[in-house]
Amino acid sequence: MGRQSCPWRRALAFMMVAAKQHEQWNNMKNQQTMRWLLAAALGAALPLAAQESPAAPTPTLQEEDQTMYLDENFMPSNQRRAVYALRTPPVRDEALGAWHIRLEFPDTPGVLAFETYTTDLDLSQVKFVRFRKSYYENGQLLRETYFNDQGEELLGGCVYFENGQVKQKVTALPNGRDSISETYHENGQLMSRILYHGDEMADGEHVSYGANGAVSSRSYQRNGQMDGVQESFYDDGKLFQRGQFVDGQREGEFVTYAQDGKVLAKTVWVHGQPDGWSFESHGNGKLSNKTLYQKGNVLSLEKWGANGHPIFAWHKDAQGRDHGDTTDWHANGVRASVTPFVAGQRHGLLQTWYSDGSLRQIVPYEHGKKHGIERHWDKAGKLVLEQAWQDGQPVTGS
Repeated sequence: MGRQSCPWRRALAFMMVAAKQHEQWNNMKNQQTMRWLLAAALGAALPLAAQESPAAPTPTLQEEDQTMYLDENFMPSNQRRAVYALRTPPVRDEALGAWHIRLEFPDTPGVLAFETYTTDLDLSQVKFVRFRKSYYENGQLLRETYFNDQGEELLGGCVYFENGQVKQKVTALPNGRDSISETYHENGQLMSRILYHGDEMADGEHVSYGANGAVSSRSYQRNGQMDGVQESFYDDGKLFQRGQFVDGQREGEFVTYAQDGKVLAKTVWVHGQPDGWSFESHGNGKLSNKTLYQKGNVLSLEKWGANGHPIFAWHKDAQGRDHGDTTDWHANGVRASVTPFVAGQRHGLLQTWYSDGSLRQIVPYEHGKKHGIERHWDKAGKLVLEQAWQDGQPVTGS
């Protein structure tokens, strides 16, 4: 059978787009939309697959490779760009009342990449049943999700590292509503363990751990919101950052520390917005930037390189307009330009310099328009341009 005579393959390509979307953890609760998409594909795919004759025809050159290649979005692709391959039609499991769907890796025939079971009851009732699994190319299970006979997704499931170590595991509790989510480092060390009431994280202390088993962060939740002191730590247990939340909002100083205990950064928060002066430092301890906030708006920003040389500085008024001098520096620390602003408009004498510090140009402005004598010099100090301006218009000699 040539590729043109395999409509079930074309239909399954669209089905797998839906299956891929459904596979993502953050879409686990959106099954109804997925079922409609699957139903549309299965309506075309499964009857055609069921009509295929089990008797193998005499091979022809066209039939040597009946593979349909799919890209990462499960759409038809060429072999070079393919991520998956459709090589076999779905198989009916009469006892389960569902079809077994299998995808393989494109360059390794027979190595499973994705599989699931799905029903074909009617267009509004297509369901996953039993399980949905995806695999690494080495054959190791990547992700597994389970369903009951009614197609309802069960609490639980796992995600694995390529070495087979559990990466994330969700365990249902006996009440059928709550669960415990555990994440692990690749070496098997616990990263976090969180209790969920339904879809919501339970209140209380939340602790995460590094690959060495030491506490990497600690925070608290109350009434579904961050509340209390939040801390994170270096691998050796030394404090990296500390701040406080009140009813889900940052409040007070958030401070970041170097491993030797020196302060690397500090920002003050008021009702969830930065307010006042904050600063950050480079890893070598030299100042990186200094920022003035007012209710979350930036009024002033100054930035320095790791070598201590200034890079730029600018200022704004309460309305967010440029106000005051905007200054840039060359990489060698020599001032490159100064542009004065008043209420968002250039106003005053714009000046620029060469990297050796010699003057390059001066341009006078009044209320956003050139006004006065503009002059330019070359690197040797020779005047190369002199132009008079009035209210933004060049003044020509009479």
